[in-house]
Amino acid sequence: MNIRLATREDYAPVRALLMQIQAIHAAVLPKVFNPPHPQGITADRYQQVIAHPNKQIFVISVAAQVVAYIYAEVIQSRGDVFHRGRSWVYIHQLAVHPEHRHQGYAQALVQRVITFAQDRGVDRVEIEVWGFNQPARSLYEKLGFTLQSERLWLQLPHTASDSDPSDSPDSNTP
Repeated sequence: MNIRLATREDYAPVRALLMQIQAIHAAVLPKVFNPPHPQGITADRYQQVIAHPNKQIFVISVAAQVVAYIYAEVIQSRGDVFHRGRSWVYIHQLAVHPEHRHQGYAQALVQRVITFAQDRGVDRVEIEVWGFNQPARSLYEKLGFTLQSERLWLQLPHTASDSDPSDSPDSNTP
């Protein structure tokens, strides 16, 4: 298994994996997630992420093909009257090509991000997992992640905002 930093040449396969996970999220939670944007992540945005010192995309290649990636970022908070200042590594995205799942790639990528955090003197790695994604939650719990908070929602009857979804890509997309 070859885990390495993403390069400019990895743009197309990372973009394809991102589009797959975006489609899954949009299918399950269409009022939260937009369908994959036709443009997806732009090459310029991808370049900005892989060049940023606090953002990393790690990929796994098999037979010279990218089959999985993880996108993580060191985040620093100065704190406020309620919360202490702190630094942590946030995992924005993790995707494994469907034909390559259940081979330990996701676990290996998360372990690589843990090392990335430790190398930067950060003592916490965080990720948000949606309620429908039990396989991901099980993986993170197996790796020692623990529940820190939960967000609940109540779906209200139809509102004007239901018919006006934004079509702009998320700024936290690589």
